[in-house]
Amino acid sequence: MNSDWEKLRSFAMQLFPSGYAERYGQRNGTMKIAKNSIVPFDFEGLQIIDYTSKTNRSSSIAEIMVLPGASHPKAYSNRSVKY
Repeated sequence: MNSDWEKLRSFAMQLFPSGYAERYGQRNGTMKIAKNSIVPFDFEGLQIIDYTSKTNRSSSIAEIMVLPGASHPKAYSNRSVKY
């Protein structure tokens, strides 16, 4: 990752210092995912961290970081259920 991504990630971690994403639901219980166990990937200038990539669920939790001035083509996730 370049230094701009590192700066953006550092800023995001200050906003979410807990280090994990939580999900509460009557059917699913609680889900905790360690941020440092997930590998980010690049999509046309966006850095995407899919916290649920290793799970078999109908929805997903992701963090998308966008640098100023970045652009990308339209994309559709066929894995996520839209609420």
